[in-house]
Formats: sequence, structure tokens, C-alpha cells
Amino acid sequence: MRPNPRRRAGRPDDPASGRRFPQPGDIVTVEPQVCPGQLARTVRLQLSRPVEPADDDRSTGVPVEGRRWWLLTGWQLNDADQPVLLCTLRVRANAVDVTTAPPGISSIYY
Repeated sequence: MRPNPRRRAGRPDDPASGRRFPQPGDIVTVEPQVCPGQLARTVRLQLSRPVEPADDDRSTGVPVEGRRWWLLTGWQLNDADQPVLLCTLRVRANAVDVTTAPPGISSIYY
């Protein structure tokens, strides 16, 4: 069976997508449509733990980078980039916007 390029397009492990896999310390921007039913507005989250596959996606045998759904755990940041709420969000992997933390913001772990 030949691989279907459209099926892989935009996936986080696809080099052509230009996306970088999020690591602890990174800041991700999460839109409400990326995690249905969990957010009322766009939030910025500084990851405090490695990305995990979502529960319903664990049995596929695919590495976490190639999964469709992720669990992101980290601190929600306010407008001044201060941590205000520790949370875990279930998100669509191909729609997460990743940036590295700017200088002066330390990595926050628990």
C-alpha cells in the first residue's frame, strides 16, 4: 500500500509543515477550536511536562510526535507572562503554535 501524502500533511512530525515539536519550557498558543469544550478564549501555556498522547490515542503504536491528539500540561500565562493556572489540555496536535520562552522567563516545572 502506498502512503497517502494528504493524510500526513500538516502533522507535527512532517518536516514540510515547518512545525517544531513542543518541549518543556516552550510556550504554546492554544486557540479554543483546537481543544473543543475546554477554552473560552485563546491562551498561552508554558509547558511544564513533556507532551503526552491523549488517552484515546495511546494504543496506535505511533510515537507521540505523530499522534493526532496531545495532552499539554503547563502554566497558563497572563498578559505579563506570569504563570497563573496549572492545567492540562487535550489539543489537536497539528494546530498548536510553538514558540520558545523569551529571555527572562524561566522554565516552570512541577
